[in-house]
Amino acid sequence: MLVPLACIRKFRKDGVDILVETTPHYLLLDKSRLEGTEASLYVMTPPLRGKADTIHLQNALVYGDIDVVATDHCSFTREQKLASVDTRTIYPGIPGTEELLPLIHNFAIASSRMNMSQMVALLSTNPAKIFGLYPQKGTLMEGTDADFILFDPDEIWTIDETSIHSASLYSAYSGTTVSGKVIMTYLRGNLIMGDDVYLGKAVKGEFIPSKEPIVSYDHPRGSR
Repeated sequence: MLVPLACIRKFRKDGVDILVETTPHYLLLDKSRLEGTEASLYVMTPPLRGKADTIHLQNALVYGDIDVVATDHCSFTREQKLASVDTRTIYPGIPGTEELLPLIHNFAIASSRMNMSQMVALLSTNPAKIFGLYPQKGTLMEGTDADFILFDPDEIWTIDETSIHSASLYSAYSGTTVSGKVIMTYLRGNLIMGDDVYLGKAVKGEFIPSKEPIVSYDHPRGSR
């Protein structure tokens, strides 16, 4: 982990635009999960690393070396994942979209490692800029899409399989207690989720052509 981070910092210091993304599982899980009877649930590419690597990555996130935290959500079921113990045939990847915000809020905000604006940039604003969707996405400026959530930062709850709505029906973070929970979700101003009930309708998506990406932003804490 140290070598890639050192390269990123050096190139940025030299004026090179580099975009860096990570995921919650690399920030919060480590290769100790690859032991025991349920190890197949945690097989992904690239594989989980050691605890020291996880800490280095966490520090890089807090310092400002990382631009985006996203998920490579794979909704394989528990049964599909546990059907093999051979890394060549285990379905690679884990679910995680639903857990993204509470996990990162718990790590970044509840622990006072970052402020809310920094977290929003990592999860929303920066991805919108990179994909050329800003400001229609990633902001609530007048005239843009009214995609937003109502989020209770003080609700403390435990992630488990009963709280998951994904087709996977399991969570790699089951048993993790977090601070912060989404209460309502709005898509283009319409309520699509409230009180844990999905209210959205099929075929409501809209194609949004991308514009020129915005790939140069300030890294507020600098890159060493």
